[in-house]
Amino acid sequence: MERNSNGFTNKTSIIMLCHNNLSYTIQSIESIRRFTDSENYELIVIDNGSTDGTRDWVSKQDNIIAVFNEKNEGIAKGYNQGIDLSSGENIAFINNDIVVTENWLDNMLTCLYSSIEVGAVGPISNHADYGQSIAVNYQNLDQMISFARLNNVSDSNRWEQRINLFGFCFIIKRQVLNKLGVFDEIYSFGLEDIDYCFRMKLAGYQLMLCKDVFVHHYGGVTYKAVDQNNVAAENNIRFRGKWGFDGRYSSYIRTDLLSIMDAHDPNEPIRILEVGCACGATLLDIKNRYKNAELYGIELNESATRIASTFARVTAENVEHEINYEEGFFDYILFPDVLEHLYDPWTVLKKLKKYLKANGRILASIPNVMHYTVLRNTILGKWEYEDRGLMDRTHIRFFTLREIQKMFDEAGYVGTKIHTKNIFIPEEDEKWIQGLTQLSLLNHSDTTNMDLQYRVYQYLVKSYKNNEISELVELIKQLEPETLESNEQILNKISDIIRKNNVQPEKIVTFIEGSSKDQVSVINLLAVDFYNKDMIELIIPLLSHALTIDGQHKDTLVNLGFVLYEVGEYKLALKYLQQIVDAELDEEVTQLIFNIKEKWISSIKKYRISIKIAADSRRSMHAWGDYHMALGLQKYFERLGHQVMIQVYPEWYNGEDYECDIVIVLRGLHAYNPNNRHINIMWSISHPDLVSLEEMNQYDHIFVASDYWAEHIKPLVSVPVESMLQCTDPELFTQQEPLDTNIQLLFVGNSRYVYRKIIRDVLPTEYDLQVYGNGWEGFIDRKYIKGNYIPNHELSKYYRSCDILLNDHWDDMREKGFLSNRIFDALAAEAFIVTDKVRGLEEVFGNEIVTYSTPEELKTLLRYYMENKELREELSKKYSRIVRDQHTYLQRVEKFIDTFDQILSIM
Repeated sequence: MERNSNGFTNKTSIIMLCHNNLSYTIQSIESIRRFTDSENYELIVIDNGSTDGTRDWVSKQDNIIAVFNEKNEGIAKGYNQGIDLSSGENIAFINNDIVVTENWLDNMLTCLYSSIEVGAVGPISNHADYGQSIAVNYQNLDQMISFARLNNVSDSNRWEQRINLFGFCFIIKRQVLNKLGVFDEIYSFGLEDIDYCFRMKLAGYQLMLCKDVFVHHYGGVTYKAVDQNNVAAENNIRFRGKWGFDGRYSSYIRTDLLSIMDAHDPNEPIRILEVGCACGATLLDIKNRYKNAELYGIELNESATRIASTFARVTAENVEHEINYEEGFFDYILFPDVLEHLYDPWTVLKKLKKYLKANGRILASIPNVMHYTVLRNTILGKWEYEDRGLMDRTHIRFFTLREIQKMFDEAGYVGTKIHTKNIFIPEEDEKWIQGLTQLSLLNHSDTTNMDLQYRVYQYLVKSYKNNEISELVELIKQLEPETLESNEQILNKISDIIRKNNVQPEKIVTFIEGSSKDQVSVINLLAVDFYNKDMIELIIPLLSHALTIDGQHKDTLVNLGFVLYEVGEYKLALKYLQQIVDAELDEEVTQLIFNIKEKWISSIKKYRISIKIAADSRRSMHAWGDYHMALGLQKYFERLGHQVMIQVYPEWYNGEDYECDIVIVLRGLHAYNPNNRHINIMWSISHPDLVSLEEMNQYDHIFVASDYWAEHIKPLVSVPVESMLQCTDPELFTQQEPLDTNIQLLFVGNSRYVYRKIIRDVLPTEYDLQVYGNGWEGFIDRKYIKGNYIPNHELSKYYRSCDILLNDHWDDMREKGFLSNRIFDALAAEAFIVTDKVRGLEEVFGNEIVTYSTPEELKTLLRYYMENKELREELSKKYSRIVRDQHTYLQRVEKFIDTFDQILSIM
């Protein structure tokens, strides 16, 4: 089988298991048909003894390979039956309560074939295990489809390695199955996915989570009739018998512990040691966050060590025995639920301290023995051990908040910060907490603090090695924000320690927060000192933090504006200086603002512009209208001597626009987070419902491709708003000869998996209709579909060759008056257009532009104008002149340049 342009094979075998719940099965299969090219997959349905009509429905479907089991054979056996029948080079396993989405298969296959080392891939969802679940805000399936469309933009930066993938939806290469064999049928419902993932890891394959693929999962439907508790217990026994450890527990990613790590540059080569790393899920997640991280682990279980060792340096040993690492080696040592399992955690903390770098940290999670459930059961005479939780039968030591702090203090650590982790507390249990709090009064305790301690389920601890960093904390405490001279010796010591230990601004902020009541004054004192000592890289982050505390603090605004001016960030400098209220503006600040304006304007001879478009890749951008708009703008900007770069969505934040003065966002599907160092212009050209007022307020100027909508939002936002309709390139659309053959009715546009209005209204038709665009299969007869794409430079030929060009608008664009760019291009080419009614169209082109409301009216208009060729030509020429005179890219570019100049002049 040949590979396509993406590098993966064309055929994927999709194996779906089901047991009753026919409505979910139908919805899942329909989503596959809607969002998957029929030529690229085969669907195999394994019915595990359904009795609700599933068999009859599946039997009547075309293009489904089906197996009907007399009883529920379980997941592993069902998948293996599907594998035996499959012929694809990729095997996708999905539950029948999955709703797949746009680009789901293409994006996962792009990742699957990104490397020969990748063996399997899986998506994110609203309902999944193993860290594959994300928060969602949609309320129905239509909203879900829109949510997924925005998410499912292929982006390798959003792929993450995992030690396992949740079995609700994942794809494995055929060659992996050929090498490792099929699923182990000792499992009935569950753990077969972890088992196979671990087999792949041990065979050297990578498992990838594709965060650029979202699918909806109802959850719990496929195996609803199964006795989950009994089956889970049996499966756990079988898994332990095979692997020697608990599969689920050993696969957890401790995101709670990672959340208290200090901030680091994603490229920083940090070294991590995890004690009790199990199969290494947390270590691997650190690698996803910090690609240059060096991973080390200690784990008692040798089988788990084998899995973690596939990507980290892990030893099977007891941390309470002698271990050998280079001293001062690690940035972090992690103890996730480990210290309570040790006989002598106090000694272990002291012993491992020498392996930390000078500013190294311990991260630990420790269960709270003072949780009200433990005390309640003790009062009731119960001290019952459990398989897991606060009373885990393997716990040897027990800790309260006081004892945790004491343990780290006595081990010589400093700067200890203890965070809390709580679980749900039923309302009826509140009386126990109140009663325990009252008991605390007998010892005259701080009952507020005790109330909190009874609620805490687990403590998360971060503590630092005792070194110069602790001295830095003490020095910051001693600062008196008066003058530089009075603090000179302290400031010299502070700067020496920061330089020597490469202390990052985020850490300095943390120390100031914990050491000073007047944080803003201390930060400004440090900023001035750092400027005098050429430590510029620290100043901007510190002063930016000071503004989050007091956004109108004059010294902060002046210092930040001055430093930004010094480093050539003129726009940003003005932004901050102009926030100083008039009453506090003195002669010195006024002169500084004047100097910056003069410097900035003189530095810009010709503009350097980045145009950002929503296209999801350079490979696919030619099929996006936004790209051709950007090309039109680029062409005329460059004719006027300006420099232009076009950036597709995955490139928006890659830093290549650093030297640009201007960013123009052609706002379609995706929102952009503007960088304040640029002049930021939005041109809202489509999907207005996706653009919030908050988003608009981040820009310097807003253009809207609708007269009506521009007037509507103008009073609602704090930035200038103007109407600027879409346009055309006359050179491209007026200078080509028509095709050799005539087309009666032409429609150019993708379906986007919707039966679009004008095509639905025109069919059936007595005329020759030709449709060009993606996604029309399943909506209209194939005889109408003439191609997936017409290159932009060829469009004029087709427009000039048709008797009537059909056009319509998406609902939100029609209601808000966003005229399609196709209208401008086609009219420039002297095409005759019939379009749906859209707000503002007649105001632009006059009342002779041909629009319709109902299918009957459309067909009447088509018959009339088909019989009146001379009238069609007369109107086409009239509207072509309007477009060429008023709506060209050159005119839009000139308007942009006037706006840039205006913004500069008033800043």
